[in-house]
Amino acid sequence: MILEYEKIQKVYAHKDCEHVVNDIIVFDDLIETKYVPKNFSAETKYFYLRDKHTEWDSKQKNQLNKFLQAWFNELGYDSTKYFIDTNTAEIKELSQINETVIPDENITTELIALKNKKQIRERTAEEQKEYDEALKKQEHSSLIPHPLIPITETEEI
Repeated sequence: MILEYEKIQKVYAHKDCEHVVNDIIVFDDLIETKYVPKNFSAETKYFYLRDKHTEWDSKQKNQLNKFLQAWFNELGYDSTKYFIDTNTAEIKELSQINETVIPDENITTELIALKNKKQIRERTAEEQKEYDEALKKQEHSSLIPHPLIPITETEEI
C-alpha cells in the first residue's frame, strides 16, 4: 500500500518569527505544512517552520519521515512483517528488503538477516556507539531506522 496524502502549506503567522542574520534581527513568516491522508484513515499531521530556514528541505523531509512512521503505526501494521519505505511512502513486507532500500550497512546487514529468518546477537556497547554514530550521519537520509533494531536474540526463528 502506498500512503497518499495531500501536502498543504500556508502562512500561519505573518512576520512573527524573529531570528538573527548577519547580526541583524529579521522577522519572517511561520509556515504551516499540513499533511492530510487521502487513501487511508489516520490523523492529519502539522509541521511549523520559519520561512527561508537554512535547513528547510532537510527539516521538512525528516518531519515527513516521522509522520509516515506514525501513520504506519496508527494503521496497525505488524512491524515484524512490514516496514514503511519513506522514499516512496509505500508499506512493504520485510521480505522485500534489499540492500538498495536501506543505505546504512549496519542496518542492511541486520535486516537482510531477518529476511533470511535469522536473528542477530545483541550489540556490544562499542557496536551500539558505532551504530548510533552511523544513524547520526544519515540524519538527512529519507529512511527511518526499522523498529526491529536492535535485535536481542541469537536463535533461528
